[in-house]
Amino acid sequence: MFLNDGTPHYDGIANEHYTIYMINHNPKLAPIREKLGFLVHRGGTQQNPDAECLETGVKVSLKNKESESGSFDWKNMSFVDEEFGALHKDITQYYKRYPEEEKTVSMYKRLLNVISKSLDPSSMLKRVLDGHESDWILLHFKKSREMVLFHRDELVDLWNNPGGCMVRNGCASGKIEGTPNLRMRVCLNNGIRALLGRGSSICVKIQQDQPRKLLAHLKNSIVCAY
Repeated sequence: MFLNDGTPHYDGIANEHYTIYMINHNPKLAPIREKLGFLVHRGGTQQNPDAECLETGVKVSLKNKESESGSFDWKNMSFVDEEFGALHKDITQYYKRYPEEEKTVSMYKRLLNVISKSLDPSSMLKRVLDGHESDWILLHFKKSREMVLFHRDELVDLWNNPGGCMVRNGCASGKIEGTPNLRMRVCLNNGIRALLGRGSSICVKIQQDQPRKLLAHLKNSIVCAY
């Protein structure tokens, strides 16, 4: 079950503050600190970096992992299309009039599956890179007490020739071929039930599956255990 009460957001901010404190003060992370400088928190919403060195202007994206498995999001993007948007609106109106969650979920599964099969992975990855303001990306594996730092230009090289996205019938996500375990997912940003209240929009996520395996593809990373 995914929480949508704001808890993941606030937990994420707390993790970012902890990671920044460790970088700024832990002697074992000196190689990373020497590269980034003294960091302050910057929020990380939308296209903004999570941290920045005020002295040099260096910007950093922080990816905190509690476990060795799972995934993290590179970016959540709004999805705008006139035809699909009209279908989204029709389903929303149906749900508001007949709040049958099971039937509404079924309709959205079909819609999101069609959308996911229509997207071009190359253009989606370009949107991620074009909107990525951070100079550096830092992966923090908390369970193994390890941080990995690499420059955003490594992503440009790793994502320069993506293949298709293999989406199975009934699903709204698939692995992007020719990339280091990237997944493209189409979903409602606030879930089904939010349609009756604050609203829920269709969005596209680019996710990193199996983050540990990404490390093998990096050419110039800095790895520190603490």
